Amino acid sequence: MRHGARHGLHAGGALASVAFIAWFVWLLSSCSDPGSNAPAGRTSNRSTAWDAPALRGDCERAVNPSSFASADELWALEEKLDSYGVRATGNAQHAAYVDWLESQLALLPGARLRSVSYPMVRWTQHALALEAGVDAAQLHPLAPSGAVPYARPTPPEGVQGALVYVPPGAAIADAHVAGKIVLRDVVPGSLPNAFFSAMAWWSYDPDGTIARNVGGTYERDWLSSPVPDIAAAAQSGAAGIVLMHGLPRSQVQDQYRPYEGVVWPVPALYVGADEAKPLKELAAAGGVARLGLSATVEPSSTRMLIATLPGVSDERIAIESHTDGVNALWDNGPLAMLAMARYFAQFDVRCRPRTLEFVFTTAHLHQHLVPPWRDGSAEPYAQELDRAYQDGRAAAVVVVEHLGARTYTAVPRRDGGPGRELVLTSEHETNAFFVTESPGLQGALFRAVLAHDLRQTSAMRGADVPSLHLPPHQSFGGEGNPYLLHLLPTVAFITAPWTLFTPGYGLAGIDKNLFYKQTLVFTDLIHGIGTLPRIAIAGAAPLQRAQRDLLCRSGADVSAMVRCAGTPSAP
Repeated sequence: MRHGARHGLHAGGALASVAFIAWFVWLLSSCSDPGSNAPAGRTSNRSTAWDAPALRGDCERAVNPSSFASADELWALEEKLDSYGVRATGNAQHAAYVDWLESQLALLPGARLRSVSYPMVRWTQHALALEAGVDAAQLHPLAPSGAVPYARPTPPEGVQGALVYVPPGAAIADAHVAGKIVLRDVVPGSLPNAFFSAMAWWSYDPDGTIARNVGGTYERDWLSSPVPDIAAAAQSGAAGIVLMHGLPRSQVQDQYRPYEGVVWPVPALYVGADEAKPLKELAAAGGVARLGLSATVEPSSTRMLIATLPGVSDERIAIESHTDGVNALWDNGPLAMLAMARYFAQFDVRCRPRTLEFVFTTAHLHQHLVPPWRDGSAEPYAQELDRAYQDGRAAAVVVVEHLGARTYTAVPRRDGGPGRELVLTSEHETNAFFVTESPGLQGALFRAVLAHDLRQTSAMRGADVPSLHLPPHQSFGGEGNPYLLHLLPTVAFITAPWTLFTPGYGLAGIDKNLFYKQTLVFTDLIHGIGTLPRIAIAGAAPLQRAQRDLLCRSGADVSAMVRCAGTPSAP
C-alpha cells in the first residue's frame, strides 16, 4: 500500500481491522482454486459454446486493462446512450435503448439471454401552458419549466383559480386551497457531511478531499421530494399546483421527478426562479392563474433484460442497473455492465468460479410498476434472487448507477437574477459504495479500490440512520434498496449530482477517465467475490435471514420491523 493511501484511510471502525480484512480477502483470493466454490453434488450450468477454441483459457484473477475495453471504447458507448435522448420508462427512446442493449448482449458467446415484459401505463406530455395576472381579464403567459410526470391532464381550456402561496413549513391542508392554484417552493434537502463519515465502514481518501469537507453541508434536490406537496394539494381540492424551483428555468427544464409512475389526481407544473418571483407577487396581490396540461395516459409495456454467463458453479453473482433515464448519467450503469460482460465472456467457463448474471432492470422511472411493490422491476428480480439465495443458488449482488459524475454546485446567480444557478466544478462526486454487513464484501471492495487508486471513495453502511428494523439500515439510496431489504449480500454504487433528474445535462457532466476507472473497480470486485467462500460473502445475512424467518412465521404483526411479503419467509 502506498504511503498516501495509508494516510488517506478514515474508517468507520478501527483502521487496523479494515487493513486486516483487506489482507485476509487478498489471502483467500490468492490461494483459492477457481473451481473450489462449486457446491458439492450440484450440476454446473454450462454452454458448449464456452468450449470453443477461440475462448481464452488464461484466466485472469484481476483485470488486465489490455483485456478490457479502453477508456475511449467505453466513452463511445456513453455517446451512443446520449444519442437516444430522454429515455422515460416505456417511451420510444427507452425501447430503442433496450433493443440496442439486447443486440449487443446477443453477441456474447455462450450467454443465455431472456427478456421479461411488464404491462404499464404510459404518460406522454404533449403541451403545457401557464398564464397569470391580477385578475381573470388580465392574464399574461409565463413559461413553465415542465410538468410533473404523470400529473393529471387538464381540460382543453385548462384550469383556473386564485393564486395562493404556501411557504415552506406551512401545511397546504391548512391554507384553504380548494379550487385555487397552489404555489409551493421546491426546497432542496441537506445533510452535514459528517453524517456520511459517521455512516462509513471505511474511506479511501489519500488527497484528503472527504476529510477537508467533513465540516461542510451536502445539499441536493434528491434529498427532498415533492410527493407530499402534490398529494396534499390533491387531497385539499386544489385546482392545480405550481412547484417553484430556486434555479433558472434553463437549468431545470423538463426535470423528471417524482418518478413513481402513478397518475397524480391534480394538474402540476414546474417553473424556474425567474417565473416564481412574479407568481409570488401576484399571489400576494390576490391574483389568479390558469394552467393547462395536455398529456396522453394509455396502456403500454416495458421489459427487463437478463444475460447469464455460466460459471463453474451455478451459484450466481448478479450485476444490476436500470435502463431508463433522462440524461447521459442517470442510466449509464448498463454501459459499464456491457463492457464487463464482454470482458468476462472472452474467457473459458473455467475462468468464472461463479455464474455471472447481468440484469438490466426497467421502470426505475416508473417505480410502482408491479403493485403493491416499489422499485420497478428490480423488486420482482430481488424476490427471485431472495428465493435463489435461500436455495444456495445466489451469492451476491453488485449494483452500479450514475458513473463518472462530476460535481455541480449551487451559487448566487452571476446575472443578478433571483435564486441560484448551478456551476460545473473541477471536482467529482464522492464514489459512494453501500455495502451490507459483510467483512468479506467490504474487504473485496477495499482491495479493488486500492488496486485502481479510486480516490475519494467511501464504503457506506447505509443512506439512513440505523433503527430497530431488519436490516438496521433501510436505504442504500437507490437501485440497491430492494436487495438490501431482501437481506442479500450487496454492494451498491451510486452518486447523485444536482443535475441527476434533468435532461440537457450531457457528456460534459461525466468524467471519462473516472467512468473508466470505476468500471475497472467493479470488474475486479467481481473477480474478488468470485473466489471468496460463500460464508465470507454472506456476513450477517444468514443470521438476519434466520431472524426474519422467526419473526415472519410468528403469527404476530411484525411489518414495522421486517419485510415478510414477497420473501421466502412469508407465512
